[in-house]
Amino acid sequence: MELRQLRYFLTTAELLNFTRAAERHRVAQPALSRQIRSLEDELGVRLLERDSRRVALTAAGHLFLQDIREIMEQLEGAEARIKRFHREGRQPLQLGFAPSLVGNRLPAIIQILSDRRPDLQITLHDLTNEDMITGIRDRQLDAALLPAAAVPRSELFTVWPLHTITFAVVFPAGHPLARKKRVQVADLRRENLIAYDRRHYPDYWKLIREIYTQAGLPLMVDAEVDGGGSLLASVQSGQGVAIVSTTLRATAPRTVEFRPLHPSPAARLALLHHRDLPARTMASLRDACQSAAAD
Repeated sequence: MELRQLRYFLTTAELLNFTRAAERHRVAQPALSRQIRSLEDELGVRLLERDSRRVALTAAGHLFLQDIREIMEQLEGAEARIKRFHREGRQPLQLGFAPSLVGNRLPAIIQILSDRRPDLQITLHDLTNEDMITGIRDRQLDAALLPAAAVPRSELFTVWPLHTITFAVVFPAGHPLARKKRVQVADLRRENLIAYDRRHYPDYWKLIREIYTQAGLPLMVDAEVDGGGSLLASVQSGQGVAIVSTTLRATAPRTVEFRPLHPSPAARLALLHHRDLPARTMASLRDACQSAAAD
């Protein structure tokens, strides 16, 4: 199956006219028809119905057209990216992050990194811990910001511990416990607790279990949500309270209130990357993270 055959088929399927399709590709109509026929022979199905008056897609042709459109879009995207890279000399950097922990530090990290390394084309990926680890292992990601405790030991990975993550309890505005300067877990024994989805945030669940165990309280979660936005919306609507990283405060609405959790659990953010990441890029990432934390 040749790329030109796919292009000929795509144009003919969209125009439903062999003559106009041949003109668009600047080839003779018989040559275009032969290539499409060869494609059909290879696939073993008829893609186009032809007669002297009209051209129409078969059922198989409709199905094949959808796939070919996606393939061509991917090819065009790849071509555009490599041309841009050649033109601008920019190196792509795929960076995963955990929004519930990185929060307002991420824009600062990206700004510092972009200022210091304008040759980097940074693409961000909001992913679960498991997906970030898999992405780095499979070389789909270059680096990730995630909890240090989530990183498995592997010769493939290099881990740089960053700043300590502090936690708070978030309440709907006007909640009685929001009058306190800081909140203990024991204060939450009668509150409906909202948490992140345990399937996608296993390290978060491990942490809050430890918090409740140390306080001698059973962990009872009333609702699980899929991300920080959903969690804040649930608290805002009065469905309950939540234990979150203080970095979530930057994106929180004014109708919720944060109070420090005491004692705050020990957790640390880490920069994870594949061991083969270029040393200069690795150093730039680490320095940007440390500078953002210092600021």
